[in-house]
Amino acid sequence: AALRWHPIVPGSVKVTQGTDTLVDDGAGKLMKDTTEAGTVNYATGVVTLTDAATAATVAYAYNNEFVQANDVPELGLVLRSTDVKVKARHLAVMFAYEAKYELQKEYTFDIESELTKMAAGELNYEIDVEICNDLINGAPEDKTLTWSKAQPVGVTLMDHYDSFNAKLVEGSIKIFERTKRIRANWVLVGTQVYTVISNMRNFNAAATSNLNGPFFAGTLGDLKVYVNPVMDAYTFLLGYKGNGLFEAGYVYCPYMPIMSSDLVTLRDMSSQKGFITMYATKMLNPLLYVKGTVTA
Repeated sequence: AALRWHPIVPGSVKVTQGTDTLVDDGAGKLMKDTTEAGTVNYATGVVTLTDAATAATVAYAYNNEFVQANDVPELGLVLRSTDVKVKARHLAVMFAYEAKYELQKEYTFDIESELTKMAAGELNYEIDVEICNDLINGAPEDKTLTWSKAQPVGVTLMDHYDSFNAKLVEGSIKIFERTKRIRANWVLVGTQVYTVISNMRNFNAAATSNLNGPFFAGTLGDLKVYVNPVMDAYTFLLGYKGNGLFEAGYVYCPYMPIMSSDLVTLRDMSSQKGFITMYATKMLNPLLYVKGTVTA
């Protein structure tokens, strides 16, 4: 057989054939222990085995510095387009004029201003939850990525919770095995999984206040921890967020910021105001995510 890349560095060829290992002696011979079992031509890359009936795998190094000009390895970039469809999300707020007047008179409370803030917060909340659901539903599930919350006999609760870190590392390595390039740098968890992580020794909690849906809870080693209150409480999702175009696993494309209509007061003195935002989302590479489960 002819190896794809040559000239071959002498002494670098290693052939695995069944349970046998053939080693290059640096002089063109492949040796099985002290017996010659084949040859290798360093210039042409041709490997000849004495036993050709058994399938073999060859590992070798080639001299890249002196490779032929028309045989230099190439790295190509292919750009493809994909449809990203914008969708709208609407929300309306309504209140009675009497309520507005009373709140303003008694508490100097501007109901229109406060409801506007709440409406914007609700739209952001719904978008965050939608993105979390897309990631969870699109991520490959690994049945082996399961950890039991039940405390074993003879193990302290803190030590048992700390053992969950090994399962997170296992999930991160699964992403690395798929991509050959990256590991997870964040984890999204349900509330019951968060009770475990928040009691682990190497968890550093972030300052949180006025929570509105999914939130950043802190760091666990090199993982950023996010909590989603409306996902399955015993599910966790490991993923990677890169800094560039070529590391995008999922995209959120805002098209129209949150905008509102004018306040309208009807003849029954009820007031209403509408809000809208437009955006698109798309799962691009599910291999950057893996989903696991904690059992009670």
